[in-house]
Amino acid sequence: MMLAKSSFRVLLIENELDDAYIAMQLLQKDSQHFFNVEHIRDIAEIESVKNKSSFDAVLLDLGLDESFGLATLQSARELLGDFPFIVITGTDDSVLGEQAIREGAQDYLPKSELSPWLLSRAVTFSVERHQLLKEIKASTTKDTLTLLNNRRAFDEKLKEHVNLFIRYNENFALLFIDLDDFKTVNDMHGHLAGDELLKQVGSRLKKSIRATDFIARIGGDEFAIIIQKYNEKSELSAVANNKLNHFDSPFIVNVNGVNQSLNVTLSIGIATSHDIDELSAEMLIHAADKAMYDAKKVKGCQFCFFQ
Repeated sequence: MMLAKSSFRVLLIENELDDAYIAMQLLQKDSQHFFNVEHIRDIAEIESVKNKSSFDAVLLDLGLDESFGLATLQSARELLGDFPFIVITGTDDSVLGEQAIREGAQDYLPKSELSPWLLSRAVTFSVERHQLLKEIKASTTKDTLTLLNNRRAFDEKLKEHVNLFIRYNENFALLFIDLDDFKTVNDMHGHLAGDELLKQVGSRLKKSIRATDFIARIGGDEFAIIIQKYNEKSELSAVANNKLNHFDSPFIVNVNGVNQSLNVTLSIGIATSHDIDELSAEMLIHAADKAMYDAKKVKGCQFCFFQ
């Protein structure tokens, strides 16, 4: 009885057509795995493939025409995000290889040493190792109460978006969300009821976001959402109104064995990557926080842009 082949989708970024052909031929010689390879020739082509295809791993030549070395890896990681990268190069430079590993690559292979077995093993092992690392990381970046991303994960993601904006002008927006009068819930119904409410709030907020958005619980009753690539501020107004509308219906929370209906309103502060002249994560957080407190001053259940 023959076992089914395991399948991997691989993005190959290689400017030399002959080298790209060799790499694809080497992978095809593996009888145990099937590799579906998409080939592009430079970093600029990443935008054309990253949204239409899902990849398991990235094979990246560090010696592209428009960039070389670690700058190539850094640019590719910023554009593609969290993928296992296997870097390949025409030079047998162990120092560069070690630096690439420290920058987040899973493996480093000189082209002169490539073989079907070595290249296949590098891809399959990198995918497996990357998945294990993601599982370990998830245990330290998830909020234990709501199972949303926690403050640590939020800080990392925000810095990524700030870097993308500075390098590639990829605009984004930050929403700070705070529950109005949450302390009253704890005082009247107890902290267990408050925790249950926070879990339901997190779930409802998560259902209201797009797949490309990022949500985190960053404090007691504070949540943050990062909105990628908007066109007009009117889009952000619609996003904020959508969040407020998701809280029109009450929450049902068990208090001492009795279900209680609780109405919850939100205050939302919005700051964008274009609001700050010399953008930093800290300054954008301060701006979104200020806008959120401006919303609270109005009367609650409101949103305000940073002014």
